[in-house]
Amino acid sequence: MSTHIVSDIENSCEKLAIIKRGSMLFQGTRSELIAQTQGKVWTGTVSEDEARQLRASHNIVSTKHLERGQVLRIIAEAAPFSTAVSDQATLEDGYMLFTGGMEHA
Repeated sequence: MSTHIVSDIENSCEKLAIIKRGSMLFQGTRSELIAQTQGKVWTGTVSEDEARQLRASHNIVSTKHLERGQVLRIIAEAAPFSTAVSDQATLEDGYMLFTGGMEHA
């Protein structure tokens, strides 16, 4: 099966590969992909200005707009901002780790 829809993979595949522009970026199991991503997933709320700056320099998985700013989910080796908290990695996070995030997927 060939898909970029994460729920399809979660429900039907144990082994997977991530291919981008003809290059194999990852090959293994769902658990292995999540394990490689664990410890690199961060979430937190930042101002609109901070979100703009983070988008320019980090791998953003998702953004949720709130009245007080934006909740970002970011892939990074270390906390990307002072109030960021570590979160559990998912298959989507693993996909974004290898493909470069929202801006580059």
